[in-house]
Amino acid sequence: MRFPSLDSLLSAARATLVRFPLVLLAGALLALSVIADTDSERNALIPGLGIAFLFAITLFTERRGWSAVARLGAQTGGIALLLYYFSLPGDFSTTDQIRFALFAIGAHLLVAFAPYTGRDEVEGFWRYNEILFIRALTAALFTTVLFAGLALALASIDRLFNVDVEPQAYADLAGVLYGVFATWFFLSGVPTDFEALRENGTYPRGLKIFTQYVLLPLVSIYLVILYLYAAKIIISWELPNGWVSSLIIGFAVAGILASLLLWPIRDQEGNRWIRRFFGGFHWAMLPLVLLLVLAIWRRVADYGITENRYFIIALAVWLAGITLYFIISRRDNIKLIPITLCVMALVGSFGPWSAFEVSVDSQTTRLEELLRDNKILVGDTVVAATLSDSVAKDVSARVYSILYFLDDRGGLDRLRPWFPGHGAGDLTMAEIQEAIGLGSALGYAQTAESFSFGEWEPMERYPIPVRGFDFCYTIAGIESGERDTLTLDEAPYILSYSDSLASFILEGRERMSFDLRGIIASADSVRAASVASGGSADAPFNPGAPAIIEAIGSGMRGRLVIHYLRGHSAAGRAVLSSMSGYLLLGRDSTAAPR
Repeated sequence: MRFPSLDSLLSAARATLVRFPLVLLAGALLALSVIADTDSERNALIPGLGIAFLFAITLFTERRGWSAVARLGAQTGGIALLLYYFSLPGDFSTTDQIRFALFAIGAHLLVAFAPYTGRDEVEGFWRYNEILFIRALTAALFTTVLFAGLALALASIDRLFNVDVEPQAYADLAGVLYGVFATWFFLSGVPTDFEALRENGTYPRGLKIFTQYVLLPLVSIYLVILYLYAAKIIISWELPNGWVSSLIIGFAVAGILASLLLWPIRDQEGNRWIRRFFGGFHWAMLPLVLLLVLAIWRRVADYGITENRYFIIALAVWLAGITLYFIISRRDNIKLIPITLCVMALVGSFGPWSAFEVSVDSQTTRLEELLRDNKILVGDTVVAATLSDSVAKDVSARVYSILYFLDDRGGLDRLRPWFPGHGAGDLTMAEIQEAIGLGSALGYAQTAESFSFGEWEPMERYPIPVRGFDFCYTIAGIESGERDTLTLDEAPYILSYSDSLASFILEGRERMSFDLRGIIASADSVRAASVASGGSADAPFNPGAPAIIEAIGSGMRGRLVIHYLRGHSAAGRAVLSSMSGYLLLGRDSTAAPR
């Protein structure tokens, strides 16, 4: 075996750069976004999505013989489209995150068939994807090994030479290797002669062994479990458990993947069993698709449609269609699998038929039915509830769940026709709960007022005052009702938040209390002043530096450094919804011994 010379490696790298300049630029920008460590998720998502999207555009235009200028223009148009979408104002909400995931799935599926759109070259299509699959695995393996080795080298320098290597250095290293090296390595192995792929090549023996002795046994195990469960449902005559949908989808994925991997050798001598097996697989899928529909129908009937249920419904429809196609068709055009999935991902991301619009419509309808059934929505106007305590608690929990979903998706304004007396501003959950009159059933006052301290930003921007302390704990995401377990001198401690005391309580061998009432009172004053001057009721109290709260226990002292705090005051309680900061603990030599 001859290893390539340095000249041949440099030549291949230059050729890859000339062929995929903007794809490599996207990889470099991804690395730079990791190194810059900015707050905006968009800075990393744009180049991350751009790698797959621009790669697909390049292969599509290249296969059609477009000129270099036309190919570059198409890629530039793709960049403009990405920049336009990600430059739209607003926070990166749950809807944006799901939509990005759909874009990413669609872009990678587009890569799978971009050079073969409009071409009846199924054999070439399979060989092309085989090369990409193996190249991607190789790039991931090489990059991971390289990262592990270099990260160990950095750790060695840190430990042996007392050089302070910041944790960000490891993230920077990963960004460069996975953004630049892995992308470049992968692209250098992309085939250039697509016509040659139409000829039958050597089928990888390892792929057949993996599929035949690993994947197919898994498919068989799933099949037995699912059919036994179907028999149980028939015997007991009960609706299926919603969890079974995950198992059915797993079975379908494993079976379809196995059929794709074994597709080229299905008609070879000695391998006719493959066609018979997968013929049986598609017939076996039909009852399971029905079971999947029943499982998701039960969840939708009880709780309405959400994005997750939307996607399961879409997958059920897709599985039914693709299964019937492979049963009826004699061509077995496997290109339809990534093409139809790609279309489904893109269709589900935009328009009135998208996962978001359908989910918000479903939950709005569910809320309307709930309010009408309990005489809270009379005609087209919301009136205060007059329910018994036991009924009010159940209804309030269900109303709150739906309102939280709608608020997270920006759908509360769809309820505006029910509140004719509301002004021009946006509807809020607090206003809706106050009008409905069910907030107290969940422990929230009808006139709950929010408080906010600081801004959500990287805590590394501020120095941590650690002099005189022995331990430092990061506190992030803790809220009312949650507990963190800490260990100090091999002894367990519990950190929790008390709504009634508006304090963090540390309990173990010693007990300490960190009183937040001063911060909350200051935040309330800022909010009240903002409202009085016609400003926002969500105005944060942001002094520009963390808040520091000291506490002393029996033989211990503590310091709570708060960077960000958010919650609401209700019925004499301060309910915490989000917090980030540090807890410093140390032995207090001046305290009386226990």
